[in-house]
Amino acid sequence: MGKKFLLCAAAVVGVIVISPDLQKELKDKSQQVYWMIMENIRTETNETTSKLGVSEENDEMYYYRSQLSVKDQDTYDQILEGIQEHDPSIKVSDTDTQKVSDITKEVLYDHPELFWVDAQEFEVQTQRSLIGYSNVYMTYPYSAKEAEAMQTEIDAAADVILGKVAQQTDTYDKIKAAYDSMIELVDYDIDAPDNQTIYSVFAAKKSVCAGYARSFQYLMQKSGIPCMTVFGDAGGDPHAWDLVSLDGTYYYVDPTWGDPVFLNDNREEVKDVHDIYYDYFLCGSEKITQTHTADPDMMLPTCSVEDFI
Repeated sequence: MGKKFLLCAAAVVGVIVISPDLQKELKDKSQQVYWMIMENIRTETNETTSKLGVSEENDEMYYYRSQLSVKDQDTYDQILEGIQEHDPSIKVSDTDTQKVSDITKEVLYDHPELFWVDAQEFEVQTQRSLIGYSNVYMTYPYSAKEAEAMQTEIDAAADVILGKVAQQTDTYDKIKAAYDSMIELVDYDIDAPDNQTIYSVFAAKKSVCAGYARSFQYLMQKSGIPCMTVFGDAGGDPHAWDLVSLDGTYYYVDPTWGDPVFLNDNREEVKDVHDIYYDYFLCGSEKITQTHTADPDMMLPTCSVEDFI
């Protein structure tokens, strides 16, 4: 009796072995489910792009996003939305760990307003399964409530400058108004807190090159002028400056090197508008490359060889 039972059990087990055709059918159905989920994610992403401030119409404002494929733009938008919502673990529909890491950097390059996230501290972990995905783990030094209060401080100073920019009709004059006004506002101070973000410039009014460059990018984007921050080195030291589009042509701007407090050995000197330097204001690649070297991993648009002025 026992042997018969075992034989029957074995027979039953043999019946439920999945045939190759059934395996293919299940795989096809799984893939259908996968693509249905992906389509839902894309739909949700498209519905939020207006809230995120990114769309096909203003893609030029976000250079790195504009260089991505449609699929990678989906990943970009998922990461951006997660950061805006202070999500510590952002799930994206891509299993290429390096690519997701690169896209995360590109989101941060494009968006200087994300001052509340630690741009140096994030991690990507990939889950490869039937329906794979990656988690982007972000670090937020400030809570959403704290960031909101800090944004109010930023707006108080930035809106004054943006008002001056808006009064100008010519793009050149808009760029110059932002450059002059920001340099008048801030002093170079290597010990300034939050000196890698726009908060240090607009709220504390003390910063270093990264704060200067990111804040200039912020003002330009708010004014509808494409601009991006360039990271690299100058004179052997880490440095940051900008690329800004003037009538469709990109030029370099280094607001830090326009500030006399940075250039003058006496950091106590009182600034005057006439002290602002323009040696690296709307200059071409021929000049900037003599002193500045961009990070080779940065993807940059073609810049004018000659200075604008």
